[in-house]
Amino acid sequence: MALVLGFYSHNVVHSIQKRFDDTESDNSIDLLSLIPLYVGAGYFALREVIQIISLLSLKVFKLWLYDPSNYLNVAFVSIVWGWTIMMQTGDGDNDTFRVGSAISVIVLWVKLLAYLRNILLDFAVFMRGVFHVIRRLLAFLGSLCIILFAFAQMFHSVFQQTEVCS
Repeated sequence: MALVLGFYSHNVVHSIQKRFDDTESDNSIDLLSLIPLYVGAGYFALREVIQIISLLSLKVFKLWLYDPSNYLNVAFVSIVWGWTIMMQTGDGDNDTFRVGSAISVIVLWVKLLAYLRNILLDFAVFMRGVFHVIRRLLAFLGSLCIILFAFAQMFHSVFQQTEVCS
């Protein structure tokens, strides 16, 4: 998991550099540096397929549907394969690629946290405590965001088309 995240981050940076370099005519990245991404995502896809087949043979496929970690695994595989194909072909708008790959990194880090939570007991206890605190603070954070957006809109309205902000 960590290797896929490392190779993904490295290749995304390399792809963005190639896409925004004016002297570079080809945006694609060579297949050799993308093989670890294809293999890593293939491994996690194979795990999901085997899990689905085993649950189908036991006639309890709905267990797979009700487990949110499976949706995270499917999102992980889809994101890694999708963006790796875009890096290999060089397709897509440069700004869209930059924003999309930055947003997709969130899913990869959440997948790493979920993986660590599954294999390390102390980390699982810590994550449960963090989630408990966040749930308790959710109402406060929501009202804080509303207040911040309200003040941002007020300042935007007040200073729009003035010397401070043209």
